Amino acid sequence: MKLVQWKDARGFFHLSLLRKDDPNSDAPQGLPQDPPDLSAIDWNAVRRDLHNELVVRRLITLEDITRSQSGLTAAILTALRQRVVALYRSAKDGG
Repeated sequence: MKLVQWKDARGFFHLSLLRKDDPNSDAPQGLPQDPPDLSAIDWNAVRRDLHNELVVRRLITLEDITRSQSGLTAAILTALRQRVVALYRSAKDGG
């Protein structure tokens, strides 16, 4: 088996498993090896939580985020990380 990366018509990259002798052009018909579907994330909740984290951390201006790159990264991770991890857990559990 071989792992082949390909891009769909919408511009999304995917990974598919193919038999060793199959041409790479068969990747869309191969066994999908993608991460969980991110459309299941409540993006409005992410937006709210990120906004709140930026306010709490007082990251309001460009100067604020320039001064505190780690604070900006932490705010983004706080708003998003647990939701992405939950998708992986759900996929692992078959869900």
